[in-house]
Amino acid sequence: HFHPAEIHVKKGELVELRFTSLDTDHGVLIPHLMLRSTIPPKGKGALTVRFRATEVGRWWFESSHPSGANYSLMRG
Repeated sequence: HFHPAEIHVKKGELVELRFTSLDTDHGVLIPHLMLRSTIPPKGKGALTVRFRATEVGRWWFESSHPSGANYSLMRG
């Protein structure tokens, strides 16, 4: 699961998301940003994504490749 699964930011705000894994590597997809990348395995670093919130709305993100029994729940 992604934690927190939901964040709130203001339009114009610079946003930094830092993804880490508790086990193996995981894919992450953020369609609005046209981003597909990999979160490294536990102990091997983090994936940091920075962007400016230029629009009002809801942007979702999810795991981009199967990685276990709870794969379908990995979204925010």
